Amino acid sequence: MGEGWRQLRVEGLGPVSRVTAVFQVGPPLAALPFASLKVKVVERADGSFLGVPNVAVLSPDGSPDWVSGLGGTVEEALADTLRFFVSSLGGRSGLGEESFAWAAPEDF
Repeated sequence: MGEGWRQLRVEGLGPVSRVTAVFQVGPPLAALPFASLKVKVVERADGSFLGVPNVAVLSPDGSPDWVSGLGGTVEEALADTLRFFVSSLGGRSGLGEESFAWAAPEDF
């Protein structure tokens, strides 16, 4: 496909990015009430990478705390995403299924 996709512009649409990888993390996942999670990494038009998990912990007000990670490589974005995800747990223990929100399965 080459690098031409990075310069692709269509009136009325934003820049194009491409899904570069999808990673499954676990099982097991210590202290979490589910066996695994996924992280999608996309390459952005500027050459950087963005990682997003398919699950978010709910904040005390009940809204999902969606996190993401950035990096200059796929691996850096994956590691940054996982660090932010763990950080979003805030050291809480005893979290149940009701403590999380999930992205739509078709997005991963």
